[in-house]
Amino acid sequence: MNDTPLWLREAEAAKARGEQARTRAADDRARWIAKGVEEYGRGGRTRAAELLGISVGEVDKALARARGLARPTMLPDTDELLERLYALELATLPPLPATGWQVLAHIVRGTIVDVTWLCDPGELLAQEVDDLDPGEIPAGVDGVALAGACRAWSRTQALAVIDALAVGDLARLPAVNSPAGSAAR
Repeated sequence: MNDTPLWLREAEAAKARGEQARTRAADDRARWIAKGVEEYGRGGRTRAAELLGISVGEVDKALARARGLARPTMLPDTDELLERLYALELATLPPLPATGWQVLAHIVRGTIVDVTWLCDPGELLAQEVDDLDPGEIPAGVDGVALAGACRAWSRTQALAVIDALAVGDLARLPAVNSPAGSAAR
């Protein structure tokens, strides 16, 4: 059994993520310095050092670091990649009425959404819609249709929706005009 408190494990995990981000940034910088030195050719180390405002020795360290790195994939880092993936997934969603998104936002704000939701987030969100009391659903929102929409989403689409709802960014979600003529945007 792990006696380390959850807050301490999470704080250490956040520290490790920060260190990984700094390492990725240093690797990326080293690659670009190496590219610049190569483009300048003879005297490139000195020219790069002048432009960067660092010593030639620092440029040499960057070159050594770059030589030890695997060829870059040119994919963005994990956070940016996930953000772009979510944007692509949200763009494929059929629009819902703005009030439907608001109901889902209310659910996400009031529900503990944790890693257990990774397996079937659309179904779990649909179950939360099903569990709403009729008084919690605004007039004009069909709870059965809303739950059905959640169930129809792919895993990635549902996670993208939950992400947008969790941060309160309903503008990222495709909305049709509500009966009153306003949209979620």
